[in-house]
Amino acid sequence: MTTPNTIVDTMNKAHSHGGGPEKANPSRADRPTSFELTDIAVPHGREEDWRFTPMRRIERLFDPANYDAGDAPVTVEAPAPVSVETVGRDDKRLGTVLAPGDRTAVVAWNGFEQATVIEIPAEAELDAPVRINVADIEGTRAQHIVIRAGAFAKATVILSHTGSANAALNQSVEVETGDSADLTVVSLQEWDDTTLHASNQRLALGRDSKLTHIVVTFGGDLVRLCADTDFRGPGAELTMLGIYFVDGGQHLEHRVFVDHSQPKCFSRVTYKGALQGKDAHSVWIG
Repeated sequence: MTTPNTIVDTMNKAHSHGGGPEKANPSRADRPTSFELTDIAVPHGREEDWRFTPMRRIERLFDPANYDAGDAPVTVEAPAPVSVETVGRDDKRLGTVLAPGDRTAVVAWNGFEQATVIEIPAEAELDAPVRINVADIEGTRAQHIVIRAGAFAKATVILSHTGSANAALNQSVEVETGDSADLTVVSLQEWDDTTLHASNQRLALGRDSKLTHIVVTFGGDLVRLCADTDFRGPGAELTMLGIYFVDGGQHLEHRVFVDHSQPKCFSRVTYKGALQGKDAHSVWIG
């Protein structure tokens, strides 16, 4: 059996479904990545990636046996000429943007039954945003969403999460920009105060493309959003913006990883937040 890739290894070659034991890595760049559950062990809270996360509140997402049958519901409002498809796990467009890099991400990858794929055709310039709505979740669910912008396309996509009292969502989002595309993706977390949400948002930028990734988090009992980036060609520009407001009892956690693996790439990351109330906790790591 082979040793699982690290996130930097995955950026530097096509993804593969490897196997092998997980190893401890203090650096986020050296953490193992894999599509196989057995490669990424259940964390205990002492690991660098998990030491700030309240484990008792998130641990039900670590075990596939805890999930209810069926994917979390999603609806999409998209202007022409955008295509929206519901596809099976064998669709070749799935799993092309990096590989899962922590336990929730790999469980999410193995847990969904069907994925939602949004395709913005090459050279299309949208006059209205694509709206992806995630709401009315019951129980504990997985979800997989793919957003692809073709070469020279220009678009805004808004991913909105609302409601869903006492529910739990473990989500993967793949975002891919073609060469010279200009894409803005906004992820809004406006959950009820009892919702649990883990999201691994994996971003790939083509040559000379621009991607603006905006995160706005206000609701939820515990939200942990991790964004990993793969520069696939020179000249790409990435802007990552985040804002969060943490109320009493909430834990809102945001982690970003950017590796400038291609020449003449540019990134700007700015997150700002505020806290109020007893036991309000926030984590930002980048």
